[in-house]
Parts: sequence; C-alpha cells; structure tokens
Amino acid sequence: MLQASLWKNPCYKLMFYNGIIDVWGIINSCFITGYFAINGIVFCSYRHFIYLYGTTVMALWATQCMTVVLLALNRCIDFWQNPLLLGIFEGKRTYFCLLMPTIYFLCFMFFVPPSVYTSTVNMWALDPFLGIPDISVDRTPYAVVWPLNINNIVLLIALTSLYVFLICSIWYKSRGARSAIMNKVQRQITVQAFLICMVIYVTGGIYTLFEFFPTVPGFLMVVCFFSWQLGFGGTVLIYMVLNKSLRNGVIAFYARLFVKDGQLAMGSALGSSAVAPSMAPADRSKTTASYM
Repeated sequence: MLQASLWKNPCYKLMFYNGIIDVWGIINSCFITGYFAINGIVFCSYRHFIYLYGTTVMALWATQCMTVVLLALNRCIDFWQNPLLLGIFEGKRTYFCLLMPTIYFLCFMFFVPPSVYTSTVNMWALDPFLGIPDISVDRTPYAVVWPLNINNIVLLIALTSLYVFLICSIWYKSRGARSAIMNKVQRQITVQAFLICMVIYVTGGIYTLFEFFPTVPGFLMVVCFFSWQLGFGGTVLIYMVLNKSLRNGVIAFYARLFVKDGQLAMGSALGSSAVAPSMAPADRSKTTASYM
C-alpha cells in the first residue's frame, strides 16, 4: 500500500490506517484473548492489567468503527466524482481525515469505561461479572454506557445509509448506460471496502443487541466473538483474494527476500569452495616435502 502508485489513492491511505488497527486488533483478539481463555482468566486474576488494557480494546473498536464509515463515505464520493466533495480526501487532507479517528481513539481510551475480559463467556464485556452465576453485586454502572451505544448505533445507521446510497447510485447511473459505470479499480476497491465494513457492521449490530437484550442466546456470543476476530484478521484475506496489486506486491516482496537470502547463502558457499582449492596445492606440497 505504501507504493507510490497505490498511495496516491486516498482509499489506500484509509485502508493502510485500518491495517494498523487490524494488526493491533489481532494481538488483542487472538493472542492475548487466547492466552486468557486457555488459562481461565477472569477480571479478578489481573485486575490492573485487564482494566488498563481494556481501555485500548474499547478505544480500538471505536476507532475501527469510524474508519470504516470514512471508508464507505470515500467510496460514495469517489463514485460520483464531485469535485467539491473529492477535495475532502485529496492530498494532505486525507491525513486530516485520519486525525479524526485518532482523536476518537484517545477520547474513548480516557473517558469511556473499559471492556474487561472474562473467560466465563470468553468475551471482552463491560460487566466483569458477566456469566458468573449466583453473585449479588450492583451491576448498574455496567448496564448502559451511552458513548459505546451511540457509537454502535451510529455505525449501523451510517453504514446502512452509505451503502444503500451507493447501491442506488450504481443502479441510477446504470439505467440505459452502454459504457462501464465503474472502472475496474473503482469496482475492486468498492467490493473490498464493502466486505470490510460488513464484518464490522455485523459485530456492531450484535454488540448493540447485547446492550439492550443481555439474555441473548449463547450462540450469538460465539458469532459475535468470531466476527470480532474476523474484523481484524479477515481484512488481509479480503486483500489477498480480491486485490491483485496488493497480492502481487506481497508475493514480490517475499520473493525478493528469499532470493536475496539464497544469493547470500550461495555466495558464502562459493567463497568457501574457492578458498579450499587454493589451499590444496600448498598443503600437498608441504606434505610431499615432509616425506622427502
């Protein structure tokens, strides 16, 4: 994505930013959560660490939500090619747009209650006692966290509105059209952005359902957990399957890496073999002289 030919496209800047979120999210949802699940960790096991790290888990989710909304907005603007709206993401203005989710991350990190992990339901949740039976505690502080609820509801409304608008726009422009409505690059990026956003859409919808209906079926918790993981780890699969430029770039990168290592290994082997024959005549002459 950092190649000049790709980086000039504002959408790839947004995807790169989202990629940073994904790498961090994979560490959260797979490695740290996996370790906690295997060892049966609950909030009381590592209270300080889980509380502090839970602030980043919450903030990362909120940041990803805003990023995918920006991605969907970029697809709509790119489709219509309105000069005034295109200026929002052109040039260095894209970095200003990326500053918004960064500030959003900090706001959620410092001013919103964290999500904490509990192995009883194998989830990061607002309620540290979730899934623990026969425990009498005041759960009022965990009942409603309005910033998170507003974030999730706005995510659902924004993504639904933007992609319905995009679909209607494609239908409107395709009426009786003989030429291609979208070029190959536009189609490719739009499909990728749609799939990335839909994974986040499903996760946000289920989390919103949890907030208003805490007694949802257990299988929905499993679906939510895997969709949360897929939201971070599935992005690379979408890129590798659907984006030929990125796929070829990754293959070329590792090909150069392995070829370079192979050339170094071959060079060292040839160097050692070149030294050995040069020493052989001298060794033989010394051996012959010793017998004489």
